[in-house]
Amino acid sequence: MNLGLGYEIELNIFDKNLNKLTSFSVVENKFLPGSFWDPPSAARREKPLAFLQFL
Repeated sequence: MNLGLGYEIELNIFDKNLNKLTSFSVVENKFLPGSFWDPPSAARREKPLAFLQFL
C-alpha cells in the first residue's frame, strides 16, 4: 500500500514597509512507499523524509 502526500508551500518576502517583494510557491503530490501490514508506521517514517528531501 502506497501513501499519497500532497502539499503546498508558499514563501513571501516583504520589505520593512510590508510591500511584497517576491514570492515563491511549490505545489506537489508525491507517492511514498508504504506497508501493507502497517500503513500508519510507514506514514510516520516516510512523511518527514519527503519534506526533508524537498527543503
